[in-house]
Amino acid sequence: MTDDVRMEAEPTPETPEVMSTPAAEVVSEVQAEAEARTPLMARLRRWLGLDGQSLAERLAELDRAVEAAPESSANLILRGEVLLDMGSSEQAKVDFQRGLELAEAELERSAWGVMEQALRDRALMGLERIRQGRR
Repeated sequence: MTDDVRMEAEPTPETPEVMSTPAAEVVSEVQAEAEARTPLMARLRRWLGLDGQSLAERLAELDRAVEAAPESSANLILRGEVLLDMGSSEQAKVDFQRGLELAEAELERSAWGVMEQALRDRALMGLERIRQGRR
């Protein structure tokens, strides 16, 4: 029994479709496809401000994320960064401190701890910015 497999030719630089498509559109399409498969990446891009959202829009999304998952150190630390950028140092400090506690607890339970360490470091950097009076 044979499988009926259809192979399509890979586009080459000489193919009209490739030549007429600007590189930015191709990159944008690839990013959109990747984000459709991994909604987390799309959310992270928005939360980090990589998609041009305002601080208020990012804060609203992170407020919803914290409400949905209040024990997520990432949500709290990212929200703390946005709050600090908006000048709300006291609110940011609360999020950084709670995020730091959660990240350290997660780090103790983790086999590798790479993400937990990165989150812990971000929380510590945010607290240091507040201590130094930097926004």
